Amino acid sequence: MYTTISFYFIAVLSSDSSEEEEQCLQEDTEQEKEIVEQENDFEDDIEEDEILRAKDNKHIYIRKVLKNNNLEGSSQPNKKLDRVYNQKHCCFLCKKMVLHLPSHFKSKHHMVPEIKEALMKTGKRRFDELRVKGDHMNNEQVLKEGKGELIISRRPKEFRVTDFGPCSICFEWMKIDYLHKHHKRAHSETSVSDSTKLQSKKVIQLNSDREVGRVNIEKQSNVVNQVLEIMTRDEVKVVAQGDELICALGESWMRRNFGNKKAKYYASQHMRLMAKFLMNLRELDCPSLGNEVQAQSLWDFLVPSKYDLVVAAAVQLAYPYMDDVDDLRSPSNAIKIKYDILKVINEKWARIQIRGNPDPEEAHKCDTFLRLMNIK
Repeated sequence: MYTTISFYFIAVLSSDSSEEEEQCLQEDTEQEKEIVEQENDFEDDIEEDEILRAKDNKHIYIRKVLKNNNLEGSSQPNKKLDRVYNQKHCCFLCKKMVLHLPSHFKSKHHMVPEIKEALMKTGKRRFDELRVKGDHMNNEQVLKEGKGELIISRRPKEFRVTDFGPCSICFEWMKIDYLHKHHKRAHSETSVSDSTKLQSKKVIQLNSDREVGRVNIEKQSNVVNQVLEIMTRDEVKVVAQGDELICALGESWMRRNFGNKKAKYYASQHMRLMAKFLMNLRELDCPSLGNEVQAQSLWDFLVPSKYDLVVAAAVQLAYPYMDDVDDLRSPSNAIKIKYDILKVINEKWARIQIRGNPDPEEAHKCDTFLRLMNIK
């Protein structure tokens, strides 16, 4: 009799514990569903004063770092409580922008193998790789479309899109000037090759630009890569490496000085000069756009209808603060830019001819432009 009673109590206790476990699991799932519902309500609820637009593209923005005004009069200010955590991240599976990514993974994608593997791990950073994967996909799409929200690791008070890019190893987005420090701190002991660990600051920055398509050459083109690896990254370099004719000009100068140890420095000088020339062309063509990025390439300007604009940009490059033509005493840049323009217009003509279906009208425009240069 006692044995039957003891078995009865054990059965009752085990059933109670299982019911408590099921109840706890239900409460956890309900809490996660509430968080996801809050995120869906907050999906597109963003105001203009909560975002910061890029200086070079007003259609791309980041979320501002906000402070909680309710704690201003508190006697014990707390920096953690003072900050509003409003940064969203992109889910790499459903492409949604969510505020609490771990809760989103648990409630929506817990059966995916990658999520299962992350859930089995311990630690605060177990979802970092998945978070970076989604953010990188989002940022690539934003740059491709030229609009949307950019997700970066540290949000500044003002920014330009061209100043930020991904790490070529972990794809975390940050300011490109700080990428070399990130490499030393985060990837010095990881399983990357020794050649990657010993990369210089300029090479690390070039790899980041290449990841997001800011370099208009193939990775295997070692001739131009040698030039880009020694160039200081600034606005001029960003323009130079993104234009196909300027890169072709650099390759031409490298081949011309084959065997010379200073060949890449000569090529860099001419590429930077041509990039400044292109910047002048863009400014003269659309002065109202100011600092915003303009899509016109050098190819678009080398047409007879814009010959006067080309001349004005060349004169401005030769002597930027000139009041009178007589002040042009040492026109070294003007002489250099003349021969470089001849090189790139011939390069443009050659590329038109080797196409599968060349356009005779476009080739005729190149011939006309060359005749104008010989006449005037």
